[in-house]
Amino acid sequence: MNDLMRDVVDSILRHLPSLDQPGDSVAQNKLRVLVAALESILTQSSSAFAVDFSDGMHLAQRVDRTAEQASADAVEHAGHASGLLKTAWSATFQREPNPSYAYRDAVLAVEFVACQTFTSAKEQASLGDAISCLESTLATWTVATLTTSKQASAEALLAMLKTVWQNHQRHLGADGILPQPASQKEAEAVLFLSLTIVQWFQRVLVKPL
Repeated sequence: MNDLMRDVVDSILRHLPSLDQPGDSVAQNKLRVLVAALESILTQSSSAFAVDFSDGMHLAQRVDRTAEQASADAVEHAGHASGLLKTAWSATFQREPNPSYAYRDAVLAVEFVACQTFTSAKEQASLGDAISCLESTLATWTVATLTTSKQASAEALLAMLKTVWQNHQRHLGADGILPQPASQKEAEAVLFLSLTIVQWFQRVLVKPL
């Protein structure tokens, strides 16, 4: 499928009604058959794109099903962080990705859940504040009690939070320096890391000892 054809298919999908939208059942069934046929064609042709149903219908880059399920599990929760992860996922894998936008929302999702746990009493806390709080009280936290004499699970969480935060800071402009755009690979790496972190907090796996 060339670029022009992808643009046409993507445009048509975006203008079609939702598959679960109330209405003419016969027309809806025909639409489901057509979309299923399109999905089959894309799969059998080993297309790099697939039909994405996360926000209406549109073409998106094909992603491993395990990763897709992890994303679905994280965004099924109501709340600000889930909404941010949803937009980050869409910006990462849409027809024309926006890595910087995706990177930003993934970091904001992590910031939201981390600050709720570690700095809830502080107004306008940042992810950096949450990291400092965890770092100063590291021995009092655990992730699902996955702690041994050689490796504390809170240390692993701290390293993950620092990876997200410190690399985010690297892309921010300061003192007149223009921000550096995130690459597609960076956006994907931070997104998948953020999905794990947010799920840990959402499932209350991060808790005091």
